[in-house]
Amino acid sequence: MEKNKILILNAGSSSLKFTVFDQKLKKVLEGNAEKINEGNNKIEYQVIDGEVIHRFIRCEAICDYKYALECVRMILEAENLLADIDKIGYRVVHGGKKYQELTLLNKKVLKDLEKFSILAPLHNPPALQIIDLSLGVFKKAKHYAFFDTAFYANLPEESKVYALPYELYQEKGIQRYGFHGLSHQHLLEQASKLIRKPKNKVNIISCHLGSGCSITAIKNGQPIDTSMGFTPTEGLMMSTRSGDVDAGVIFYLLEVLKYPLEKVKKIINNESGWLGISGCKDFRDVIILNKYKVPGYTTKKDLLKKCKRADLALRIFRQRLLKYIGAYAALLPSVDLVVLGGAIGSRSDVIFNFLWDDLKNLRKLNPRLQVLQLTSDEAFVIAKEITQSMNV
Repeated sequence: MEKNKILILNAGSSSLKFTVFDQKLKKVLEGNAEKINEGNNKIEYQVIDGEVIHRFIRCEAICDYKYALECVRMILEAENLLADIDKIGYRVVHGGKKYQELTLLNKKVLKDLEKFSILAPLHNPPALQIIDLSLGVFKKAKHYAFFDTAFYANLPEESKVYALPYELYQEKGIQRYGFHGLSHQHLLEQASKLIRKPKNKVNIISCHLGSGCSITAIKNGQPIDTSMGFTPTEGLMMSTRSGDVDAGVIFYLLEVLKYPLEKVKKIINNESGWLGISGCKDFRDVIILNKYKVPGYTTKKDLLKKCKRADLALRIFRQRLLKYIGAYAALLPSVDLVVLGGAIGSRSDVIFNFLWDDLKNLRKLNPRLQVLQLTSDEAFVIAKEITQSMNV
């Protein structure tokens, strides 16, 4: 078996995705340790060797990222891949202005990255925890970070700069950074191939729809605006994040209702979105409660009984999605495609059909407009960047 494999680790707010590639960027293994600290004790994964072989491993309850990583190590060992891993790549959501390209990790870089955890509290802390743990497990490997913000490094100033005192942008780095860049980058590359246009001539609106959601306007292959901003809380309604909210609401919560600062942070990041509206954290439950089917998914009836106002959550999600797409269509000379990625975007026929109907006015202006569901592979983008860096 060929040595020199690349392991990609992508830590979410309650999950750890893992993917192994060979040097030719062929996927060898992939899986996801889901629902960390929620009682899950089973990890499903796939081995790709001419055909896709579905397997699973049972562990003790996956109570934290340390044990999730140990389960990944056990899987790699069982599949005779552990000794082959010589490069590891990580998705890191926020690297600020300083880190916006593939970066070889060391103690100084990790110390710098800790400063940005306050800006991405659901993502940077678990990513940094996984990196710290992996450095101890994979001692001989080279470790790299790739940043969600990298795709937006050259956003035009009219999109990047907030209408705040300019010194806050210039001296303090307060600006729109954009996120889900790995996903949007891969959606762009796939769209370019599908419509047989060079990337530098492609005009699309790409939508990453999952527990986190964002939309990007891409003109001639370059992002010109995006819904997420200084942190990943701006923009669309999400699973637990509020998306766009009047800054005055924050002041009101703090000054009038006397909420503690930590409680306000928790509301915006952990208790809002469709969870805050309906009580459902999983969007599939929102869909089911609106009397639509989700193939291959079942949920506990007692959980559904706790969910209310799923119809309102779906209406808000649908309206905000359409509002952003309409705004971004106005920024582009034409729209070749509206592309849907992420777990919801790529899999939900309900959202696809809603959006197709909602875009009827835009389709009158452009009868050739297409809406496509594509799978965005963030791990592939990171592995490709690592491979290219080794060949420079």
